[in-house]
This record gives sequence, C-alpha cells and structure tokens, in this order.
Amino acid sequence: MTANVETLFTESDGLSIAYQVWGDGPRNLVLVPGMISHLEASMENPGYLQWMTALSSVGRLVTFDKRGNGMSDRIQGTPTLEERVMDIEAVMDVTEMTSATVIAFSEGASLACVYAAMRPERVERLALCGGYAQGRLTRGYLTPESLKIALKQFRENWGKLYKPHPFSAFGPSEDDAEAQEAWAHFQRMSATPITVANLFELAARIDIRELLPSISQPTLVIHREFEEPNGADCAQDFLRLMPSTKYKTIPGHEHVPWEGDVDSYAAAIVEFVTGEAPATIQPKRTLATVLFSDLVASTSQQSRRYSLSLMRARHLDGWRRNSDPRNHR
Repeated sequence: MTANVETLFTESDGLSIAYQVWGDGPRNLVLVPGMISHLEASMENPGYLQWMTALSSVGRLVTFDKRGNGMSDRIQGTPTLEERVMDIEAVMDVTEMTSATVIAFSEGASLACVYAAMRPERVERLALCGGYAQGRLTRGYLTPESLKIALKQFRENWGKLYKPHPFSAFGPSEDDAEAQEAWAHFQRMSATPITVANLFELAARIDIRELLPSISQPTLVIHREFEEPNGADCAQDFLRLMPSTKYKTIPGHEHVPWEGDVDSYAAAIVEFVTGEAPATIQPKRTLATVLFSDLVASTSQQSRRYSLSLMRARHLDGWRRNSDPRNHR
C-alpha cells in the first residue's frame, strides 16, 4: 500500500503548521491527531496508511501536526488549548473547507470538542476516537505526585530504547528490537523531551465538561473494549453531557486506531460519516500538488481575532484556567 501525499505548510498565529491532504471525495474530513505526531514518519507505518486510505476513500481528508509537534514549528513553553485549536482553523482555511466532519484521536478529541463548541457552523459532526473530556490528573488516574514522576520520565527517557515513560504502553513488544528502534525514532521525530512533558501536563489537566452540553452536532464516541488508560470509562462524560451522541466499542486493547483491527475501526467511522455500511475499501494512490502557502496576512490575523473571541467567551473562563499548567506550578 502506497500513498503519494505531499506535506504542505500554512501559518497559524505566526507559526508554520505542516498538513497533508488525502483523497478528493465530495465530503470534507479533518483528522486531529493525538498528543504527538509526525506526518511523514507516520507514513512508514503500514497500519497508518491503511487507516488513512480507508478514511480518505469517502472524502477529502486533511490532517496536520499541531504546533510543537512533528514537522510544524517548535514552540517555547506550553501552548494553551485555545492556541492549539487555532491550528484546526488554519488548516481548514487554507484548504477552503467551510465545514467538515472532524475526526479526532486521544487528546485531539478534547480539542475537537472545543472547536465544535466555539465554531459550530464549521463542524458537521464529530468522531471521537479514544478521547476524553477529563485528563488523567483531573479524573484521578494520576495524582500530583505520580504526574511529577511521569514528567521526569518524559524529560529523561523520551526517544531512548527500552526506557520507561507514560507512552511506553503504546509501543511495540520489547521482544521486537526492530519495532522498538522505529518507535524510539518516531518519538524523537515527533517532539522534544521537554515539549512532550509540557504537552502531557497540559493534557493531564484538561477538563472540558462545561462545554459538552453546548455541542449539538451528531457525535460518534469510539473506544476499544479493553483500552487503557483512556478507556470506556472516558466515554461516560460525552454520553452523559452531549445531546446527540452514540457509542461504539471495537474489539481489542490498542489505544491507537491504526494498530490492531484497523478495518473495523475505520469502517465504524465511514458508516457514521456516510450513513451506509462501507464496502471493501480498495487501496488507492493519492497525489497532492507541492505547495507552500504563506498566509501571514490572512491566517495570522484571522487566528488572532479567533483567539480573542475564545478569550471573551464567558463559559470558557473556568476550564481555561484549570487546563493551563502554567497556573499550577
């Protein structure tokens, strides 16, 4: 399975954001990645290619590296949730998507919910994959003491072979030396040790429950049956507080959608997007034109206006303070 997809760049709040466009179907889809990503390193994974090919079979699919990750600009300190949400807006603007189905994974699901609440006219529906409304610290999965240990492990062990940190559980078996080398390489490509530690703390403090009742778009919440640590219990906030939500479990334990039974996972989303059970999805080649989009004048100004609108939103005040780790040091 091959994919001829180019990595493009746009600007969000003065930063270069890397993105890709897969497929050219009639529907608009945006895939928001999890806490770490690298667009081109991910394409070395056959499961990822299978996942992206399946999703892009029903529409034009845009995905990106958020600021601080992968091929996008590195940043100083920790971005706020509002700043990370602006990256979704930027890639939709540059690809001329006035609205789209937003598919989001892990921490990206929280960002997608914030975007859906603040820009409902641009989000047609949501598919939340292994997501959560409360981070690990907020929901009590971590204590303040264990969070400190986790952050220390990230700073000391990130990108090293056989060294423990909270994402070690998502990696391959320690018996597979070649896969372990690839996993360590992906870590180094996706983020620096300090950046991933900062992003992990931000995600651990997430609490967007106050926003959920305002999200009226049709929403599919998906978890694997034995997924940890962001498992089926994390679905309850979405199901309890969001007015138009349905739940789907996929067999397995893998947190990452493109590991394990990729076909069943992708088929659930395709059926949700199209309203029809998917036929067998055939691999196809996707070709995008090489482009560097310099939108300093347009996107950065729009991003600043959007940031101000977020800051003014009354019902965001509480969770914004709680979710910013700089307020808890």
